[in-house]
Amino acid sequence: MTDLLDATALTPAERAITDEIATRRDEIVELACELIRFDTQSRAEPSSPAREDAALQEALAARLRGAGASVDLWEPTPDEVEGSPLTPEEGVPFDGRPQLAARFAGSGGGQSLLLNGHIDVVTARMEDGWTHDPFQPEVSRDRISGRGSCDMKGGIAAMVVAAEALARTGLLRGDVTVCTNTDEECGGWGALACARHDRVVGADAVPTTRSCRSRPAWRCGPPAAAACTRRSRSAAAPGTPSRSTRTSATAAR
Repeated sequence: MTDLLDATALTPAERAITDEIATRRDEIVELACELIRFDTQSRAEPSSPAREDAALQEALAARLRGAGASVDLWEPTPDEVEGSPLTPEEGVPFDGRPQLAARFAGSGGGQSLLLNGHIDVVTARMEDGWTHDPFQPEVSRDRISGRGSCDMKGGIAAMVVAAEALARTGLLRGDVTVCTNTDEECGGWGALACARHDRVVGADAVPTTRSCRSRPAWRCGPPAAAACTRRSRSAAAPGTPSRSTRTSATAAR
């Protein structure tokens, strides 16, 4: 585990990147709200039908492809998650639940970065205390209210815009991959399928954009390089420089 990124010690190039992302705050909020509008409640059983997972992933794929990323959108086969203690004996079908990996290629010589997030959310019912439709987000006083705003569609919006902004600078030396997966809430099967997929494995650093109290930096793949990240803040509208937007400096080094 390595030290968190010191915002006071950013290089001019890193500062330019974080400033660029900060100017796109409203865009991050807009994207987070767009993602929340997709009903991607997690499955109750492995055989439960998909909801709007595919529609969300296709929307992200089109956006990232338009930003210049090479996009892989695929439905894993049940055998891709076999052998996990969390995978039931009857297997896990992925019909209607595609995984997404979008790669912005670097010029070479830099560390690679994997920005990973899950699109599924826990069940949302009005009887649980919602005062509005949980899939119709409301923005008020710098906060987004809607199912998945923290866990973790706000984080996905932040990492997508951060990756786009970084790629646009032309400073990218290492590859940056944006990976969005399903089924985190019910077994981690989507992330497992992605980890076993050739297009995803091998990143030097994997920060998280989910609001949490744990220190969100892991080493992954050889060589294990420094991960630079900041902890995200729960419930706040994404897009402030203190969020995951600071992680993007890693791949430019």
